Amino acid sequence: MQLEKKHHISVNIFLVISLINVLILFLGIIDLSFTNLSINSRITNIYNPDFYFILIGFPHIFASFLTMFHRGYSQQYGKVLKYKVLPVFLVTLLLLIFSFGTYKLFFTILLSIHVAGQACGFAKFFNIKPSWTFKTWKYLNTILMFLGFLQMYSKDLLINFPFAFNWISNLSWVAAIVASAAAILLLVKPSSTKAKLFLVLIQIQFIGITFFSLLGNLFFWGIMLSLFHDFTAFSIYFNHEKNSHEKENYNFIKILKSPILNIFIISVLISCVLAKAFSWLAIPYAMFLFQNIHYMLEGDIWISGSIHRQNIFLTGNNEN
Repeated sequence: MQLEKKHHISVNIFLVISLINVLILFLGIIDLSFTNLSINSRITNIYNPDFYFILIGFPHIFASFLTMFHRGYSQQYGKVLKYKVLPVFLVTLLLLIFSFGTYKLFFTILLSIHVAGQACGFAKFFNIKPSWTFKTWKYLNTILMFLGFLQMYSKDLLINFPFAFNWISNLSWVAAIVASAAAILLLVKPSSTKAKLFLVLIQIQFIGITFFSLLGNLFFWGIMLSLFHDFTAFSIYFNHEKNSHEKENYNFIKILKSPILNIFIISVLISCVLAKAFSWLAIPYAMFLFQNIHYMLEGDIWISGSIHRQNIFLTGNNEN
């Protein structure tokens, strides 16, 4: 009897990406403190930071949708789509039309929960067990993310309340310090060396992304967020597709059968086409509707025991 072949993804990839991200954070700080943002200015003259959303942010969203086209998946997630995703989509559509300011606030909340939730979820890959300390750490970093994203996405609303910027900045420092204290509490618990290193790196990244959000520095913020959130997600999607195909549960979209890179190429093409349909000249806010659907759906498809997670295999998370 032939054993089922399994493709594994090493947790080391998350450590490597995190290390690179911390180096980018330090580069951004050096650029801000010693070179008067010369690096940022030179690169943004030829690179429009808005393209982060089109070429990196949105492809991640469509790639998650593309992983849904397998036998049995629609039955598995039917209730989620009907009772969670659809209502949120309708609410955000109404807000987009009738109250754009409220819409952006709602979007910011969902974005913060999603980004922090994914990062903390990766911590579980290192056998960091959920506990009240872990949940507290996750919630504190969600608040930290929210404060940074709030100022970035709602600056036009906050401009009428000048005191809000100081409040957000001060609260961000408090959230960063308390979240770091929670991370230290997690570090003293028995865990592997890799797990401890990942906790340190992930906490630094939470603070760094918020730091650039508050500054409105789209370049360093975009690169850090793309590595922190999008590229790590793609590594999971690729592993899922490989293992699904090994079980001969092929993606219904024929072109996605092989090579696996097609899931990235197609999602980029979809993103570019939709962005072009809305506007290349500004962040295509209407596309944020797809993000809200993604946030609601991905929170369920990657939980333990889901049909997606049954096709994800990890290595390297048990070393001390």
